[in-house]
Amino acid sequence: MFRAERCHCSAGCVVRPLRDGKTDARIKRLRTSHSRRLAGYVPKEYGLDGAMTPALSIRLAGVDDADAIGRFQTRAWEQSYRGLVPDKYLDGTSWSDRAQRWLTRMASGQRTVWIAFAGSTLLGVASTSITPPGRPDLPQLELASLYVESSWHGRGIAPILLQRAIGKRPAHLWVFDANTRAQRFYAKHGFITSCERQVDLGTALVETRWVRPNLSSTTRDHAGA
Repeated sequence: MFRAERCHCSAGCVVRPLRDGKTDARIKRLRTSHSRRLAGYVPKEYGLDGAMTPALSIRLAGVDDADAIGRFQTRAWEQSYRGLVPDKYLDGTSWSDRAQRWLTRMASGQRTVWIAFAGSTLLGVASTSITPPGRPDLPQLELASLYVESSWHGRGIAPILLQRAIGKRPAHLWVFDANTRAQRFYAKHGFITSCERQVDLGTALVETRWVRPNLSSTTRDHAGA
């Protein structure tokens, strides 16, 4: 005997007539699938926005990645800072110069670098360094850089890279005063502005130091309040 039944999700799917023993199982699968989609569930084989894109992967970078990071940073600065940073600076800095700096930083241990990929495409870079001696008032960890491909802004890569780079540890960083997008992002993730400002030597832009306390300690304090 055959029967047809309408799925109770908002899409109102009609289940094709199947034998009784199989219909209930199919309806259950449909309800589960649509409930997940309505809740924002994204299968692993899909990208962060639900599109069919390669899965995101995060790993530590090595010296062999220096060229790719140099090219990526050059593109990221062009995408994010054109109009904020003087054209003379953007046009006068080559990807190869940046690649050499990244090679030196990683080879010497000055920077710990995380990179995000979708397939073979580099989409984001985050790096940290240790605060120089003589600043006991600052956290020991500095977030030295965080860049994401502009077409992937708002799709979850920056928070993932931030988590890999510093976790819940206290940290500090410099943010251009003109970069309001970055300021909103860091404020959302627990950073607050300090009174310390300086002029960046390369771009001649004013930047402010932002500092984040230990989030896990803050959470425990609130929980015990």
